[in-house]
Amino acid sequence: MTRSPVAIAWLLALTAVSACGGDDAAAPDAAAADAAGPDAEACGDAGCPGVCAQELPCPAAGAGAVNVCGRLVDAEADELVQAALATTDACGAGGVDDGPCRLAISFHDAVTYAADPAASAPLAVDELTRDDCGRFRALGVAAPPGGFLAIVVDDVAGGDDLVAPTVVATPAPATATLLTQRPYALRREIDAAWSSAAGLTGDGFAARGAILGLFDRFGAPVAGVAITDDGAPRPADTYGFTDAAAAPRATPSATAELTGAGGAVLLVGSAWSEHGGSGVEPTDCAWSTAFAAAIPGALFVQRFTLLDPDGDRCP
Repeated sequence: MTRSPVAIAWLLALTAVSACGGDDAAAPDAAAADAAGPDAEACGDAGCPGVCAQELPCPAAGAGAVNVCGRLVDAEADELVQAALATTDACGAGGVDDGPCRLAISFHDAVTYAADPAASAPLAVDELTRDDCGRFRALGVAAPPGGFLAIVVDDVAGGDDLVAPTVVATPAPATATLLTQRPYALRREIDAAWSSAAGLTGDGFAARGAILGLFDRFGAPVAGVAITDDGAPRPADTYGFTDAAAAPRATPSATAELTGAGGAVLLVGSAWSEHGGSGVEPTDCAWSTAFAAAIPGALFVQRFTLLDPDGDRCP
């Protein structure tokens, strides 16, 4: 396969992450981050120069607004998206025009976006910072009327068609401060590879709309789980990943109804509704639930974890 220069740079960026901090996309290791550099809050609003491993400082939101901070993750490799020669500078202000600086982030009311992305106007944002480490900070995001915030990753306006619109959603009441968010990016070439591996004809996963369900326990993927839609599995619409290793996610199969080693499945044909999991729950624990939708033209990514009756992580 011939890869574009942008895709090559992105792949180089993925391999460079471990050399610049070794972050875990699903469950950041606080000890590793502390060892990588000074505390982010001690470095001011711009973060710590030369330290990609640190999160950008994220102040408390003001009245009627939401602050959202985090960093981008690749949907196939589950690695942070970072420029190969990241400087920690902001995109458009000295940051390397590569990898994350080729991607745009917008914020929407998730209910409206799920119903019709084309009719969903982005929510107003007072200040949005992105850098070549793949970090972002959005301050003063208008609170979503439906109570759920969609974070949408797509190509920058006028840029190469590098990614399919990729969505995560989270409850976001007014004055919420959402830390360490991990919106995903699905490269077009990976969408094509997944669709081919699954035997899809015609539209691929992103064009049809799909939910990528990720099931973990304390950050470790869990095999043997069925994704549920309003409490019921949808085996005919589920494509489990059959890879022997947890990552990269490469081989979804129409005959796999459960998560494999990577704890991941794709679900198509599902409207905005409550999703969860069924299978391998320890006694007195259950899979978390969340609203999600298979939105035509996009990939919706939703993580699920095991919770005890008090809503805490299952021991």
